Amino acid sequence: ENALGSVPTVTWVGHSTLLVQMGHTTFLTDPTWSPTASPIAFGPRRFVEPGLAIDDLPAIDFVVVSPNHYGHMDLETLKALATRGTRIFVPLANAATLRAAGIDAVEELDWWETRTVEQVEVHCVPAQHWSRRGLFDEDRALWSGWVVTAADRRFYFAGDTGMFSGFEE
Repeated sequence: ENALGSVPTVTWVGHSTLLVQMGHTTFLTDPTWSPTASPIAFGPRRFVEPGLAIDDLPAIDFVVVSPNHYGHMDLETLKALATRGTRIFVPLANAATLRAAGIDAVEELDWWETRTVEQVEVHCVPAQHWSRRGLFDEDRALWSGWVVTAADRRFYFAGDTGMFSGFEE
């Protein structure tokens, strides 16, 4: 509802998950509601529950995912959001992982590519990081930050990144 009224808000849900409402859209960054950041049940556990239950979310127009680590690209959460009609944007070479999990509403972007959703533009931008989901797939998929622009706002989500010259860009 808030996005329809265009009152810009950013709500921290937990870890790198933000609920953002701006430009008449509502989106999430790196949504993670699972209890572990791991493919195995006894992997690293959350310290704190998400600040908002996934069932209490408003309609989500899209999601951006920065790296493909388990704490950022949570397949169970993405499945739940996809069944609600949410579009998912991931960096290059990550869509196959989602599609293998039964998530079809996914689109890959390379650095500097842009997509339009309603009244905002979603830009995939470089980050200083790396990718890995298994023992032997390091840097076989891209990682990124994201810039979302509306007529009167600009939102930058660096994702997992270190300091690098791209911040100036």
